[in-house]
Amino acid sequence: MINDIYQDGDFMELVIKHIVRDAKVFNLAKSLKIVPEDLGGVDVYRAFIQIALDVNEAPINPKLMLIKLKEAITNGKISQGQQEQIGDFHGYIYNDDPLNSDYIIEHLPKMLKARRFGAILRGDTKDADSVAASLNSLVFDFKNASSNGEEMTFNPFERPIFAEHKKTFPTGFKDIDAIIKGLGVQEYGIILGYSGGGKTAMAIHSAIEAAKLGYKVMFLSMEEPKEPIFARIYANYFHVSYSDLHHGKAIAQSEVMSKWHDMTNDEKEVMANIRVINMKDSDVETAKDIANFLDREAEKSGFIPEVVYIDQMDYMEPSKTYDAQWQKYETISFEVEELSNHLILGEHKFSVWLLHQATGKMKGHFSNAEISGFKGVIKPADIVVGIGKDSPDAKIANIFSLKSRHTKNFFVPHRANMEFMRFDTADVGGEAREQIELELVPKLTGKKNKKSKQTSFKNIPEKEELLPSPNGKFM
Repeated sequence: MINDIYQDGDFMELVIKHIVRDAKVFNLAKSLKIVPEDLGGVDVYRAFIQIALDVNEAPINPKLMLIKLKEAITNGKISQGQQEQIGDFHGYIYNDDPLNSDYIIEHLPKMLKARRFGAILRGDTKDADSVAASLNSLVFDFKNASSNGEEMTFNPFERPIFAEHKKTFPTGFKDIDAIIKGLGVQEYGIILGYSGGGKTAMAIHSAIEAAKLGYKVMFLSMEEPKEPIFARIYANYFHVSYSDLHHGKAIAQSEVMSKWHDMTNDEKEVMANIRVINMKDSDVETAKDIANFLDREAEKSGFIPEVVYIDQMDYMEPSKTYDAQWQKYETISFEVEELSNHLILGEHKFSVWLLHQATGKMKGHFSNAEISGFKGVIKPADIVVGIGKDSPDAKIANIFSLKSRHTKNFFVPHRANMEFMRFDTADVGGEAREQIELELVPKLTGKKNKKSKQTSFKNIPEKEELLPSPNGKFM
């Protein structure tokens, strides 16, 4: 006997609400091959399901949903006389009532199975073979669809199944990008380092390099007003002293103005890809606040970032109360991971880099064990990059992975010039990097280097294998 709830209009409206607003329910509905006709003959119900399938993402931004509904009315898929009904249903879909995804995930497969079974029995055909074929198809569909909407059971050798090619955004550090290819779309990365160790400089360098490649970048400054961030950007891009800019020296400002006037229109157009937002004195504090801000900014200015840098976690707040500081950081980290899956205006994907400050004495290298208090912070991230220096004035900054979920780990020393916010390995040839290793390995491991040509840096060729690069330097 068909359960009466699966024919109830209130229940179907609840299902539609979750399909439109909850990614897990939407993915389950897709795996069950939902079609508008599964929701019966009500045009409004079918219109919302069709829009969800067309947008192919959840949650759908309410304004985007309204745009799609207007298109459906214009195209005659919904009659003009149903506008009031559509408005009421839209209000219901996006009201503040809490969602209950687990309940819908439990009942959606049963509902669709019951409704499709009833449709087969009510069909015009009386041919037994046709009915049997339809029932077999129904059984097959539900056998292969997962009941939790996240996984499907496959034999990997029934046929090869591969992940789709995933877009990545380079970090802007050549040696590192050669290893990890950058941060994937909708991935979440953390840049972790000590105060004065180069976190913000690293993020600025990364943001500028991404902008140069044509990616739209947004730098959210939770700690400082925009002027110090601009000074860092000018120091990197124009090669002008950051200290002089920070202290407002006229000669440095004149140098920036001169170089800015010398920029071509093409250069200015490319660098328009980077935007700096001053969040210091705003009411934006939580990851959810940032998601809402990105929607508002996209609607107002049309600027939709592909990579968002947040500087930094200490100036954010979690959406719920906490007892200890580590709980605050852990909660924020998980909420930023959720932010990385937010769709700007309901359809645009992006990735997030979050800066976070390590506590204690500055070090050239640190491990997970040394920062055990950060385990909860690191857990949800796809990649965690550490930047370390032996002292504030050290010329070598080590950039290394504390966690790399999808690629191998790395440790790459860079020459760091904090006065110009730049990091460079191009001028560090094989012999120079071998010397760096001779100095660093005892500090990092407590072990002396063996007197041999074999180094612990796998990407440094032995001396006799070095060839000159096109510009005459050893790479």
